[in-house]
Amino acid sequence: MKKFFIGLGVVFLLIILVFIVIGGFGYFKAKKAMPAAENFVETFYEHYNNKNVAYIYNTLSHDKLRQAIKFQAFEEFLKGTVDKLGPVKSKEKGLWRLSSAPDGTYMTIQYKAYRQDSESVDTVILIQNDDSWLLAGYNVNSKDLF
Repeated sequence: MKKFFIGLGVVFLLIILVFIVIGGFGYFKAKKAMPAAENFVETFYEHYNNKNVAYIYNTLSHDKLRQAIKFQAFEEFLKGTVDKLGPVKSKEKGLWRLSSAPDGTYMTIQYKAYRQDSESVDTVILIQNDDSWLLAGYNVNSKDLF
């Protein structure tokens, strides 16, 4: 009976080790992808602060985003948040996640954004496009929007 429990313990230890290795590979893949995603976010915020919505919509956004929202609504949303909250002066990266879906690999990054007139929690959703990233979604949460 003692050998059974030792064998069972070894099996559980191997299962845990497999999960650690698999999870570790995902973590390293995400860490490798993060610099390119952060560079993209910097470019996005540069154009966002300058209200260059056409560039964001036509160049930085994925087809899926452009299919989901028309330019006029996208422009109204982005310009409205900049006008009401002010441009982003600095930001701190918070939670982030790399996830796979049947239609692609997504990186979701949350920032605490310090704006000219307010603070917000911004969520930038990117989709991998070959070796680069494109905007798949953008959310702004601030008490000052209401």
